[in-house]
Amino acid sequence: VSAVNEGDFSASGKVATNTLSGSTTARVEDSGLTAGGLLVEAVDRLSASAETTPISLDLAYPLLFALQVDVAVARNSVDRSSDAHVSGSDVTVTGGDIAVSALSDRRLRAESFATRVADSTLGVVGDNFALTLGGLYAENRVRGDVSAYAADSTLTTLTGGDVRIEAADRSAIDATSELSMAATTEGDYFDSVGFGGALSAGVAVAYNSI
Repeated sequence: VSAVNEGDFSASGKVATNTLSGSTTARVEDSGLTAGGLLVEAVDRLSASAETTPISLDLAYPLLFALQVDVAVARNSVDRSSDAHVSGSDVTVTGGDIAVSALSDRRLRAESFATRVADSTLGVVGDNFALTLGGLYAENRVRGDVSAYAADSTLTTLTGGDVRIEAADRSAIDATSELSMAATTEGDYFDSVGFGGALSAGVAVAYNSI
């Protein structure tokens, strides 16, 4: 008895999100079973990638004030369970093993990248200022159970076979957030008639939660 769920998911953009939910279940319930061997297996295997496209900003205005606020988000949110069990059953194998196995194997990657450039050039109006605020967020959030069990059952091997019950989570997650920023000012009239100014500020956050 085998249930296998496999998938490969990807998202890209300024706000890139994969939201995955569900369950994978293999079970023997309320049964009387005689067989050469028995495998009850539930496997949830997935790969998910969320990546933001790099953002660039170039401000060069002969204006009194320029303001830019930008945010890039890459997020993988997974809530999936894997369950394999035998319940309320009498199982006899005549020439092999009894195995009840649940496996969760996930590969999650969230990457958020950005470049911020503020360029303020003094114009003929005399006063000029450019302000750039940037924020990056990369997150992997994983929820769900992995369970394998036998309950209210009799499991018998007649030829010395094994009874194996195992649950494993072999997931790997990685979140990366990178931010680069620059601010420059220039102007022929800076010393005589006015001022130029540029300010860049940003925050980059990478977060994993299991």
